[in-house]
Amino acid sequence: SISTLRSVARRVWSATSESEILTAVVEAAAQTFPNFDFAGAFKRVQPGEWEYPVLFGGKRVRTKLVDLHAELFAGLNAAQIDEAMLYGALTEPGQVGTRDELHRNLTIKSRIDKAFERVGFEGANFLDARVKSREGVEATIFVNYVDGYKSFSELDRSVLGSLADLASLAVSEKT
Repeated sequence: SISTLRSVARRVWSATSESEILTAVVEAAAQTFPNFDFAGAFKRVQPGEWEYPVLFGGKRVRTKLVDLHAELFAGLNAAQIDEAMLYGALTEPGQVGTRDELHRNLTIKSRIDKAFERVGFEGANFLDARVKSREGVEATIFVNYVDGYKSFSELDRSVLGSLADLASLAVSEKT
């Protein structure tokens, strides 16, 4: 894990854009977590609007993710969409959490659980970590296991949190 962090640190500091930084940390996360179903980053553009600048996984997973968000966000206001994207749950750079931890207190939890079930993600677990710059760039990097529940160790949490911290620092320097 330490060699991965060293390698990604070189890539991140030589990156010339926010997109390159997010790609570098997501690629490192994908290498660290074997057999993931999808990994990526989502970025807050404005209240209630999110984009996926980086997403690794098959076309089937990408389609399911688009379907999940279309169903989930239909009829929600900007604050509810942000809540579904865990905007308030992860607030500090490098902060991490799993599905169980982050969805536990959401006001729209039952709606999220039903949407996950309809697209076949009911048994999914993920590990998310917050990227946040001093200038207001906010994103989350994640690894997701859809087929079979995955438990995440403290080392897993530390590695993803460190990648998010590194991205937060680099994005702060580049913007």
